[in-house]
Amino acid sequence: MLTFGLLSGTVDQYDLMNRVLIWLPLAIVSLTLHEFGHAATAYALGDQTPKLDGRVTLNPFAHLELFGTLMMLFGPIGWAKPVRIDPRALKGRFGDLVVSVAGPGMNLVIALVAACALKYAIVPQAYASALDVVQAVFFMNVGLAVFNLLPIPPLDGGHIWPALLPARMHRRYYQILPYGMIGLILLVMWPGANHGLSHLIDVVAGWIFSLLP
Repeated sequence: MLTFGLLSGTVDQYDLMNRVLIWLPLAIVSLTLHEFGHAATAYALGDQTPKLDGRVTLNPFAHLELFGTLMMLFGPIGWAKPVRIDPRALKGRFGDLVVSVAGPGMNLVIALVAACALKYAIVPQAYASALDVVQAVFFMNVGLAVFNLLPIPPLDGGHIWPALLPARMHRRYYQILPYGMIGLILLVMWPGANHGLSHLIDVVAGWIFSLLP
């Protein structure tokens, strides 16, 4: 799973402290739950590989990758260790697709829970800052879900959307598969990417709130 770097760009001292003390821990927790979603789903569908690799756990150290975490801080993009699976061991015709959806799906569930807290929680004024953290949790997980659902390998969307394509288009997809990382880097470096993703995140965030009664 990948995420935009938290400290990329120009930041002042206050912004730097805010991102390190608030956004980084939230990113680590969100990444951990995302990868746990992949691992636990694969294990539930019969694949022992994530269990043998020690990935069916909520321990962040089992999922974080040192260089990917540093890049999350100081680079344009960061990542956690991908969960190894054996598609042949998965039960069901669409096992591989379900496992791919499980990571972003976990982030969307977290975002939905956070949205409920933002809409219905009654918080005393003295603890109003807690809602700021919940809001950060909400947008962090919406952002991670949206980003990882983009149809670009090695993102989860790079596995999900091709599975929904007609069979005649699979060959063309596998021809461009090796260039996915190049496309992802170009997307992250493109100045318009942040604007486009921000708009998409706002749309998804509004949709999540529309689900609440």
